[in-house]
Amino acid sequence: MRLSTEEEIAEERRRWHERARHSVVVVDKLPKVNEEKFGRLRDYLVKIIQNVASTRADHDPLTFSMPQGPDGMTYGMAMCTCVSPEDALRLVLQLNGYQFDRAHKLSACTLAEAERVLSLPEIFNPDSIQDRLPQDVSAVPYKKWWLLDPRGRDQYLIRHGDETEIFWFDPVTMSEHNDGRMRWADSYVRWSPRGSYLATFHIQGIALWSGPNWDKFMRFPHENVKNLDFSPCERFLITSNELDPKKDNGKEPTGIVVWEVATGKKLRGFQLLSAESTDWPAFRWSHDGQYFARISKKDFLSIYETPHMGLIDKRSLKIPEVQDFSWSPADNLLAYWTPEVGDTPARVTLIEIPSRQEVRQKALFSVHDIKLDWQADGNFLCCKVDRLTKSKKGKFTNFELFRVRAKDIPVEVLEYKEKDTISAFAWEPNGYRFAIIHAEGPSSSYDVSLYSMEGLSGQLKLLTTLTKRTASDIFWSPQGGFLVLAGLGQLNGALEWYNVNELESWGSGEHFLCTDVEWDPSGRFFASSVSCQRNGMDSGFKIWSIHGKELEHTGKEKLYEIHWRPRPKSLLSADQVKEVKRDLKIKRVAYEKEDDDLRETKRSGIAALRKQMRDEFRAYEAERLELYAADEQMRMKALGITHVVEEFVDIVEETEEILDVKQEVDRAKRMIDSDDDRD
Repeated sequence: MRLSTEEEIAEERRRWHERARHSVVVVDKLPKVNEEKFGRLRDYLVKIIQNVASTRADHDPLTFSMPQGPDGMTYGMAMCTCVSPEDALRLVLQLNGYQFDRAHKLSACTLAEAERVLSLPEIFNPDSIQDRLPQDVSAVPYKKWWLLDPRGRDQYLIRHGDETEIFWFDPVTMSEHNDGRMRWADSYVRWSPRGSYLATFHIQGIALWSGPNWDKFMRFPHENVKNLDFSPCERFLITSNELDPKKDNGKEPTGIVVWEVATGKKLRGFQLLSAESTDWPAFRWSHDGQYFARISKKDFLSIYETPHMGLIDKRSLKIPEVQDFSWSPADNLLAYWTPEVGDTPARVTLIEIPSRQEVRQKALFSVHDIKLDWQADGNFLCCKVDRLTKSKKGKFTNFELFRVRAKDIPVEVLEYKEKDTISAFAWEPNGYRFAIIHAEGPSSSYDVSLYSMEGLSGQLKLLTTLTKRTASDIFWSPQGGFLVLAGLGQLNGALEWYNVNELESWGSGEHFLCTDVEWDPSGRFFASSVSCQRNGMDSGFKIWSIHGKELEHTGKEKLYEIHWRPRPKSLLSADQVKEVKRDLKIKRVAYEKEDDDLRETKRSGIAALRKQMRDEFRAYEAERLELYAADEQMRMKALGITHVVEEFVDIVEETEEILDVKQEVDRAKRMIDSDDDRD
């Protein structure tokens, strides 16, 4: 058991003190009353508070106080201690600006905010602001700072309990703490698409953090915010508080708000389409952030242009019965589909934006539903078409594969039978391959088929079919070439790593009750986790290598989420990437030597730390034993003992004679090596 250091104890006290300061609410501008009216005012105020927040008043009468002067008159203020900072924030939002009576409009804030205001100087000094501003551009925190890490490490964040922590990950030194804060967010945390910002959710709105010291970059006030969506270019941000459109202000809607990230400026507000509309994102961005769109009415697709936030050509695109749409991840190309109406077949259509020119259309019959899925480079579009049989009682699935880069955009069809159940489909991010999980009827064992499009204008080819796999989802490596077959939910966290280049399994593992999985942006590591929100047992996470070797297992009580920090798109051309891969074979020796040196440093450091801890404990033990012996006479006197009776014990020595020695290796047990945590 490791003893807590004084620094750790001091840090823990500081965290609890900070939490306490955010749990106390100060209410000002109350009526000043005498002793006779004190009770009525207190009871009325307590009633208002209890309708909003949970307090400790039932257990401790001191948690609500309304100070009085020597003459019995109150000072016009009160303080209330809530159960948690969340309740305190709700109470502040309710009481701040509350019209108590005709003459009194209340003002409320947390104790932490009140102390901050009181610490401000009485006389404003403009020079103090100028001193805090950076004098040159180099002083501004660099948003891509983590990409300059000498060992090329990636970062991940975890949110557990009231704490959010950020770590570096290295396969040699494992996780290294970068930063962490209590109550960094009131609910969720999210990375921006390129990893430049960390977004934290609060009752008052969204806050963005950036730079090596995680300074607050911008705030976006949107009360009771529930959802967030960045544009791919990180220039714009959309937030939603799911406000019922019937309660929203039609002239200044606040249900959905579009912001400019750099300035924090509100660019435009929108109403939700309906109170039941829970689909998120409500708007979908084009690949460059120039356009965002949504189906606004039954027959209209509204496409808006940034930064002026107006409709393209000042009108929506009329598409009768449009059901769904999807942007190409590489071009300003938009795909949508419409259902069968009478004798008119269902259609999948590709149009170019902003010209609205139709570039391809495919008619389909007996359609029940269509899912649109683009390949990451925009080279292909897959339409998963669920169709009805002639009797209209059964269903079967077709995959319509559009070769978007080929001349006239030809379409290939992959058909499955009525008895086949399709569980998952996924494109390889950087390549021409895709995978499908399917089974004959309801089954706990699935087959996984791997296909290749054989180039931009080749022929569809089946690569292999993996039979009897315990898998429900497919997760391709961000760099392509490898995938993980994951059995989530009822399949209890079975994981298999598969090398698609060599068509061979690289390893398997299990994370029991696993609920979420995610590749790191480099494609070298894979994280699996058990979230307490979906499974309260054994919450924690594991990090695996690309070969399926478990590198780290960390249990965290009340783990909510774990997310790798995204990386921006590489600036290297395809030829430069090939050159780097070619030179990697030469530089591998130097990199492996660097890893070996780091492992040796780690081993020697751990051994030294263990020796230091043992020596400290033995010194502490000797000191306490010496003190215990010095107090022996005092203890005897207190217990009324005049002398000590010595007891004699017979000691019997036994000897054993070894006749034969035979050595065998138990291969079922792991050998203890120099990296083992035990002494």
